[in-house]
Amino acid sequence: TAAARLWPKPQLTSAAAPTQLRSGSYMTTSIKRPSGPSLFELFACEVYACDVPEDRYNVINRPDHWLNQRKRGEDGFVFVLNVIIPSAANLIMLAYFREPSPGAVTKGDSAAARLFCAWCDGTDAFRNERFKLIPRVAKGPLLIRRGVGAKPVLLGKRITVLYHRQPGAFEVDIDVSSDRFADRITRMVRDAMASSVCLDLAVTLEGREAAELPEAILGAVRCDHLDFAACNHRLPPAASLKAAATLKVLTAQL
Repeated sequence: TAAARLWPKPQLTSAAAPTQLRSGSYMTTSIKRPSGPSLFELFACEVYACDVPEDRYNVINRPDHWLNQRKRGEDGFVFVLNVIIPSAANLIMLAYFREPSPGAVTKGDSAAARLFCAWCDGTDAFRNERFKLIPRVAKGPLLIRRGVGAKPVLLGKRITVLYHRQPGAFEVDIDVSSDRFADRITRMVRDAMASSVCLDLAVTLEGREAAELPEAILGAVRCDHLDFAACNHRLPPAASLKAAATLKVLTAQL
């Protein structure tokens, strides 16, 4: 898990840079209001280099992933944001968010909680229609601030977004390299982040009817001068782990 200094939660409700979301009356008034508390709380972040490009995806279902070592229900439901970083080292950045208390979201009755549960159970087409990323460069060169922007983006309409789940967890893979412009901007941010960039990433689901409003931030993370070049944590090929597990089972049956 990365050092806490590099991974604080952005102050989403600060007067200096409020995150504007659709209010409860948005469908009739088009009014947006500053975001309230997020549905999930950030509790872990990791950066890995992958030996095999295919291993950048569906990380939570790897046999060796630490989420699979949890007791059922521990930490409640976990939402995982996996950003695929364009690089020769096949880098991924994972942000883990958990419910404030078990069942607070998955059994919650707020409009945002109900929409989240429907979104998890929905089709990929439905997920792509609703999943929004809200980026903000809190500190950095003007060129990068302009390139990143600060408007919510329905990512599934612009880049490849993949979804994976297991009991008690849901992972969203954001494949930045699938779009030429997003790939170029991400490379600029990656190369400048260690020296001069502080980047906030927040995600939400778009509410499109009164029963789905007001919107709420699912989770948010701040990447504060993160040095991707210093990443020395590697994920072994998942295929070799599965092969070893199969061999162990076969051996036990002899």
